[in-house]
Amino acid sequence: MILVIGDSFTYGEELTNRTKDAWPFLLSFDVKNLGKSGSSLDRIFRLAIEETSKQNYELVIIAWSFPNRLEVYEDGEPTCINTGNFEHKYKWAPEYFKYSYDEIFSFRKWFTQILALQGYFESINQPYLFCNVAGLKGHYKIAQNEFPYLLNKVNPKFYAGWPQNGMIEWAGDCPRGPNGHPLELGHQRIAQKINEHIRNISRLS
Repeated sequence: MILVIGDSFTYGEELTNRTKDAWPFLLSFDVKNLGKSGSSLDRIFRLAIEETSKQNYELVIIAWSFPNRLEVYEDGEPTCINTGNFEHKYKWAPEYFKYSYDEIFSFRKWFTQILALQGYFESINQPYLFCNVAGLKGHYKIAQNEFPYLLNKVNPKFYAGWPQNGMIEWAGDCPRGPNGHPLELGHQRIAQKINEHIRNISRLS
């Protein structure tokens, strides 16, 4: 079984039938999809450790979200807010992102999570594959300038699309829902790219 962890792009937000058409279910394997809308990097990282401490999977696919997401809790469940997308009930959010949010710090934290999970999976012989919702683009230059020592440790062999392409680029100009999520054709193209990478690195037969 393959374990997939990610955010709304992995969950299948805005699809009519996400349990049929979301890209994890279009892979050529039996899948456990733990994608959840509004997932932060912290949730993805935490859940990856928790799940793989219980059992070993044929493959774990980590679909990283965006570094600018701040995890908060609603009714005991983690959700997140990000720059430019504030719920009215979070009156403090605009002030936080204006005065306290540090993009370079958040980006560096994400890289440490990538490397920590990469090392953890290798230490327990857990096959894995990483990918992003979106390619790094300008953020790649930030990494080159601010922390090249971290950037150079990322293993591109097990990182689909690294560093410039992610699900948004793979879906291309396919139709999207009102909130920007890929619809059926977009998920088909994402699944195709993931399947190609799995075959290329011989992660599964």
